[in-house]
Amino acid sequence: MKKVLLSLFTIAVIGSLIGAGVIAYFSDTETIPDNTFQAGTIDITLAPGENEETTIELEDMKPCDWAYYTFNVTNEGTNDGPVYLHFDVVESWNEIESEAGDSDINDIENWITVDLSLLDHWVVPFDEYVVIAPDDDITLAELHCLWIPLGWLDVDGLKEVKLSFHLRAETGNEYQGDAVDFNVDVMMTDHNAPGPVPVALFLENKDAAWNTVTGDGTWGYVVFNPQAPTFDYTLNAYGLQASTDYSLIYFADPWPGNNPGALIGTHTTGTGGNLINRSGSANIGDIPVAPDTNIALGGAKIWLVPSADYDAVNNTVTGWNPLDILYETSLIKYDDTD
Repeated sequence: MKKVLLSLFTIAVIGSLIGAGVIAYFSDTETIPDNTFQAGTIDITLAPGENEETTIELEDMKPCDWAYYTFNVTNEGTNDGPVYLHFDVVESWNEIESEAGDSDINDIENWITVDLSLLDHWVVPFDEYVVIAPDDDITLAELHCLWIPLGWLDVDGLKEVKLSFHLRAETGNEYQGDAVDFNVDVMMTDHNAPGPVPVALFLENKDAAWNTVTGDGTWGYVVFNPQAPTFDYTLNAYGLQASTDYSLIYFADPWPGNNPGALIGTHTTGTGGNLINRSGSANIGDIPVAPDTNIALGGAKIWLVPSADYDAVNNTVTGWNPLDILYETSLIKYDDTD
């Protein structure tokens, strides 16, 4: 390609000389020496935290048991960017014949719940926030193959990832001796990348002081493809107002929102206040977009708000009831490929 461009340039110069005659010009040339272009690097390392092991081993677990594990993610590259966590259930099996005799039931991942929190070491004092709360009661099986955004990681930044695993109290006797192999993957992308597929963004409500509320059974998550011609998603939400319309929105700061924001979809809770496996598709364009101030932070906010508190024409939140709103636990990016 360089040779082709050089040839074209030479032809153009010769043509200009033919028409130039004998006219001469004074000139002076200076050189900027030793120029280099080098691509940046994405390089994260994983190290054990308090556990002092690099492998998660949950042995001799019994119903109601909890096991805790922490590890550190460090950015040793030259670029910052978003980080994602991924669970991959590899294999389930039974090592011994239980008294119930059901050794063919090999799905103990359906009885192990997982919670997740983060400690960002670049914030002083250290900022710990919940991504999946213990009372969310989401299982290892439900997290299989989902990429969970963990937020932004600066150069030389450090995130401490805290995981806990709980064997449900109602786990049956037939699961004695059952085991499961699973992998935990951590990926960092550059700041222009839309993210892996599919992304599972967890949502939590907050109190008036902007603290995440846990233990109230109000939470949710939205699964979506971050790079597609339409924003296609599946929504699960729990503990909301019963028989009430809720709007899933892209909220563009500053408060109370502005026109770059967008209505993604509207759904109605059942009599129990839940939205389970509600799907939708919307043409919302790329997010975030200017003048959303979250562009500087590397992503966009996704909220689930009561429709009565949202103006879909102006994309603004008209009512402030923070306990009734589910907020993103991490900023996300979406690339509209149309």
